[in-house]
Amino acid sequence: MSELHYVSSCNSTNDLLEEFIPPGASSAGLYTFCQLQGRGTYGNHWEGGTAQNTALSIAVESSPFPWSGFLFNYRTAVLLRDYLASAADLEVALKWPNDLVAGGKKVGGILIEKRAWHGRGYYIIGVGINVLQRDFSSLPQASSLSIEAGREFDLHAFTKDLYRAVVEGLFFRPSEQGIMRAFNQVLFRKDQISVFEAQSGVRQNGIIRRALPDGTLLVELEKEGTRQIRHKEYKLLY
Repeated sequence: MSELHYVSSCNSTNDLLEEFIPPGASSAGLYTFCQLQGRGTYGNHWEGGTAQNTALSIAVESSPFPWSGFLFNYRTAVLLRDYLASAADLEVALKWPNDLVAGGKKVGGILIEKRAWHGRGYYIIGVGINVLQRDFSSLPQASSLSIEAGREFDLHAFTKDLYRAVVEGLFFRPSEQGIMRAFNQVLFRKDQISVFEAQSGVRQNGIIRRALPDGTLLVELEKEGTRQIRHKEYKLLY
């Protein structure tokens, strides 16, 4: 097992991780419970409350993986989802492309980047999980594992086990079909009527059918028919 490191606080675990991965290492991890300038997908901001939530970054060498970046994202998301469902004994879904949902509310998110360190290419898996936080008065669509599961968690033990589940899970490399099947089995609001809002503000009903290997989402829209949409082209209202 590669090394996992802890810091009491930092701006971004994704950025600081480079200092903790030695030349030639195939993987390493870094976590904190106080991240000050965390980044979400596509430029969004993520900030973890002090000693309430966990921010974890995992570097894994990219060359052994035969998949595209989209498939790597889907595979990693399923591993994270499976760990949360098991650890908290909850029904956890994946809101395309990178959000973890329990009880209909977001409890975590994923940001995956590619970087070159020490002459090697790495996937940097950035994970933010709301674990103990109780106050979401300014974020009505967010929640935490503690709220949804009705119990407390040991942050250090939870994060170490999460890290182990992802790193060990990535040793197993299913086919593209297997990755997509697993992701779509836990896809949030799949085959349900939902409301989608376009960038123009126009809303319409639609049904999510499945995520596709090219990173798009296949949706049957009430006014436009079946479309392959990209992230932020439409907003799923829930």
